[in-house]
Amino acid sequence: MIKRALLVFLLLIFSGTGVFAGEGKIFLAVLDLEIVGNVPRDLKIPLSESLREGLFRTGRFRVIDRNNMDRILKEQGQQLSDCSSSECAVQVGRLLGVQKMVTASLSRVGNIFVVSAQLINVETGEIEMIASDRCSGQTDELLPSVDRVSDRLAGNPAAEKTTPPEKIAPSEPVTPAPATALETQAAEAEPAYHSPKSLWVAGVLSIIPGLGQVYNGQYIKGIIFFGACATFGALGSAQAKTTGSKGAWGGLGGLTWLANEVDAVWSAHRINRADEKKAKKQEKLSLYNEKITASINLSGGGKIE
Repeated sequence: MIKRALLVFLLLIFSGTGVFAGEGKIFLAVLDLEIVGNVPRDLKIPLSESLREGLFRTGRFRVIDRNNMDRILKEQGQQLSDCSSSECAVQVGRLLGVQKMVTASLSRVGNIFVVSAQLINVETGEIEMIASDRCSGQTDELLPSVDRVSDRLAGNPAAEKTTPPEKIAPSEPVTPAPATALETQAAEAEPAYHSPKSLWVAGVLSIIPGLGQVYNGQYIKGIIFFGACATFGALGSAQAKTTGSKGAWGGLGGLTWLANEVDAVWSAHRINRADEKKAKKQEKLSLYNEKITASINLSGGGKIE
């Protein structure tokens, strides 16, 4: 009986020692989250408590609760509010008698919440680990984000594999549809090419006023030149019957015919130059689209030159 009682007593001592020592767990305290920027202030306390609970749940830490922190600090004449820097955390940690301190912050960038936390060694003042997580702008996504930060501070490898929704990238190669769309838009924006125009043919055809312009595809201009030359010629012929000379009408008819010749040749030249410029532009656009297509296809294989 004595031996059995002694054995039970020793077991109780060893088990009690394990309990009070925390079974090798790290004794830490968590400061309330610092709210940065345009973030609702009422999220501070619930998310801070969630961080404490998450760290305790990892099984690696013994976590002092907030009420005990307040009580101990008040006994020391200190306050917990407005303490977010590493220096302040170290001072509070020494007053609390913990090994580590955790400071954390909650900020917002656009529609993305960012939760960040630091694990600080109270004895040395060093930051031993930094963990952060991002989630969408919905507040109900913050609790899982805080849990992931807790796991990362505890060194849980599974938490590192968690990828926030906004970071998921497509793994399949992307089809070169954008390049095709660019080509289609360019084709719609640019007028159709003309057949190369011969300056010699345009000049010869313009012997008959307006025919050179018709050859160039300028039908309205051709009709105007033909009508003007015909009108001035008819008026000049009528004047010649009465005065024996075509006079001013004949001169205007000759100048109009000459302008018709020059216009036909010059228009053919301008059409050819415009088509050359369009061809060069289209060639550059095609090369650009080929580069885009190649880059998109290579991105699916994981390497972009």
